Amino acid sequence: VTWQHHRVRQPQYQQNNHNNNPGVVQPIPGQPTTTVFIGNISERVPDNLIKQVLIKCGPIISWKRVQDASGKMQAFGFCEYRDPEATLRALRILKDLEVADKALLVKVDQKTKELLDTHIKKKKVPTATLVDTTA
Repeated sequence: VTWQHHRVRQPQYQQNNHNNNPGVVQPIPGQPTTTVFIGNISERVPDNLIKQVLIKCGPIISWKRVQDASGKMQAFGFCEYRDPEATLRALRILKDLEVADKALLVKVDQKTKELLDTHIKKKKVPTATLVDTTA
């Protein structure tokens, strides 16, 4: 699957455009954010293209592609998503996505994996069991 042939429906969300940076939002107070490692990025791919691909998965707080001392973009970076759903979407959709003949590497650390696992378990709990019936 290549990026050109893979269409992703962009989720609707409120963004903070006061910084003229579409797709970049502020974190929600009290809600943990999640960071995704994006690797194996071709040197031919502009940083802004990767950012646009990441935004298609959901609202991002930041995207930081690593640069060497001379300012040359490296083959990896870190994307901070505002919510777990966006991170899950990125892991599902971007894994092995070919961009400029290189398949992206998309991973999370153990702490983020645990947070995502907890989020998935909470989604599977029926709403009725979350209501306090002791009153």
